Order: sequence, then C-alpha cells, then structure tokens
Amino acid sequence: MTLHKVLLPMLLPAVLAGSSLLFAVSMGAFGTAFALTGTGVKILPLVIYTHVSEVSVDIGRADALAIVLALVTTVLILIYERAFAARRR
Repeated sequence: MTLHKVLLPMLLPAVLAGSSLLFAVSMGAFGTAFALTGTGVKILPLVIYTHVSEVSVDIGRADALAIVLALVTTVLILIYERAFAARRR
C-alpha cells in the first residue's frame, strides 16, 4: 500500500530522468566508448557503427537501429517532460 501511494510516485521522476539521461548519453557516447573499448561494448551507437564499417556493410539494419534509438530517446524525453509538466500543475 505504501509502496504504491508514496514510494513509486516519488521515484517516478527520478526513474524517468535517469532513463532519458541514459539514452541521451548513449547517443553521444560513441566517441568515448569506441576510443576506450573499440567495438567490444554493445551500446546501440557502436552496433550501428559496426553495421556501416568496412568489415560489414548493412546500411538497412544500421538505418533501422538509428531510427529505433532516436524514437526511444524521443519518447523517453517526452514522457519525462509530461510527467514534470503534470507535476507542476
């Protein structure tokens, strides 16, 4: 009872903020992750890179993954903004 009425509503903004930051950072962390690990880490920007690298060219799959990454990031940011807009009212 307390979990649903108190704890979850208090944690929801933090979970949404963390999720949106995670996806935003994953979009921009390509250079750092590639410099430190090469393609050993399986984050989506590096997976997209491996599909367009000279070793294996699969532009269709890279395009699809890029669209998925952009959509997930956009949806998470919109959810985060709506949650805080509703909370401010």
